[in-house]
Amino acid sequence: MRYYFRAFKKYADFSGRASRKEFWLFQLFNFLIATAFSIALMVLLYTPLVQATIDFGLAVEAAAENAEAVVSAQSAYLDEIVRMFTNLPVLIVALVSMLYSLVIFIPSLAITVRRLHDSGKSGACYILTFTPYIASIIIMILGIGLPTDIAAAATVGVNFISLIGPILLFVFLVLKGTDGENKYGSIPDESSK
Repeated sequence: MRYYFRAFKKYADFSGRASRKEFWLFQLFNFLIATAFSIALMVLLYTPLVQATIDFGLAVEAAAENAEAVVSAQSAYLDEIVRMFTNLPVLIVALVSMLYSLVIFIPSLAITVRRLHDSGKSGACYILTFTPYIASIIIMILGIGLPTDIAAAATVGVNFISLIGPILLFVFLVLKGTDGENKYGSIPDESSK
């Protein structure tokens, strides 16, 4: 847990190095917290959504011959969905989850850059995570005016190539840090708090 809080102590510190242990434990705690938010939202939404869907199905089945009754059942179903998503506990969990995402963004970016530094790579390697988005833009530009079969082939090729960046970044994050001091600083101290 101390590695998680260490990232907050170095909130926007993009210099220095972060060990694999520090980085991956921080990521693990982030994953657990995000999972807790997801489970809370599922618990708050799943049961009422299933019940509303069952009720809608039964109402449509009962009124299959009557178009007005089907429209009425559909309207009631949509009203129920809107009510579920405007439920105060759902809104609170969703808001806290979004705020957490905003708060964690800078420390997550900073620890990733420091982890890249530990393996001797520049923090600019983080740009590799954006290759799928860049590829999508390329596909949109290149696909204009092309025949469908050529555009489809280009889409598959560019999408395949776009996976290389995130995979390469993952490899950099898993690599053992450089032994001794590198241009980004000395070996991260595992025992410091």
